[in-house]
Amino acid sequence: MSVQLEGRVDSPRIQPPTGDSERTGRIGEMSPRSRARIAGLFEFLEGTLFTFGQVPVLGRLVVSSDAAATAHNILANESLYRLGFACAVVGVMCHIVWVFLFYDLFKPVNKTISLLAAFIMLVGCAIQGVTCLLYYRFPN
Repeated sequence: MSVQLEGRVDSPRIQPPTGDSERTGRIGEMSPRSRARIAGLFEFLEGTLFTFGQVPVLGRLVVSSDAAATAHNILANESLYRLGFACAVVGVMCHIVWVFLFYDLFKPVNKTISLLAAFIMLVGCAIQGVTCLLYYRFPN
């Protein structure tokens, strides 16, 4: 003899299968290794572009003891001077992307320290940006 409650039908709960379901739920999410590699790429781009824009380009144009010679070099090589400035600005932008990738990468470890590190690195980006603006001037 079986007893059934009136009006109530108990259906079994459907459980998702274990194993691969966790992986398929995160298809759109990048792995930490991929994010670390992309962060490394942006760090490399930042270092290369910013250094190229500041050291070789300005090293060719700036004469430390002669302001008139520096002004003449800048006016004579305006496109090189602008290329150096553009490389430095793109380097700063790569640094900003690198900061956000690092924050996202280290957030699971400790959110507070990751946020503090991102803030300090963004202050460094601001200083780099001001340095770029100090070198930039429209040649007449």
